[in-house]
Amino acid sequence: MTDALENSMKIFLIMLLFIPSFMYAPNAYSDGTEGGAVLIKGNLECHDWTKARSTGGSVNLEHYVQGFLNGYALGSGVDLWQEPSDVQPAAIFNVLDAHCSANLFKPVVTAIFDVLRQRGNID
Repeated sequence: MTDALENSMKIFLIMLLFIPSFMYAPNAYSDGTEGGAVLIKGNLECHDWTKARSTGGSVNLEHYVQGFLNGYALGSGVDLWQEPSDVQPAAIFNVLDAHCSANLFKPVVTAIFDVLRQRGNID
């Protein structure tokens, strides 16, 4: 086999392996928001959360918040779901709704920490 053919086959195999992984790369989208879906890469603001929750397209954003809380709980060792009392994700989302409605341009992560302070999970 010639070097040129061998190199071409290597490139083809690499493309064959990697292209499908890019086709199915997950992104956090919120369906049902005005003007189409909102792609979440970095900062999620309260107005995005409020709009998505009011239009029924907030499932992915709810998973984002729940994942953030789970990650924070694991990283900090603070049991957010059982202390100071048992709480379900839907209850956190409802408190976050009220908090974000009053602070539309606050980052959702900051609002989450405000909610955790209100609950007594963090100082």
